[in-house]
Amino acid sequence: MDLDIIHVQHPLSSIYTAEAEPCVLALGFFDGVHLGHQELINLAKRIAKQQDLKLAVMTFFPHQANHW
Repeated sequence: MDLDIIHVQHPLSSIYTAEAEPCVLALGFFDGVHLGHQELINLAKRIAKQQDLKLAVMTFFPHQANHW
């Protein structure tokens, strides 16, 4: 499995949009991969496989937990 970590900031650079391709995206504040996060990511993975698309997981930094 190939894994790329891409750090993006707003506004997006045209580099990212020019290379964009369809994918299934699991989006959330993944502050750790506990059972709920695993379930969401596995669901996105199954959908990606069914539709023959790549899977992407996107989180945010800093995580909400760091702001309480």
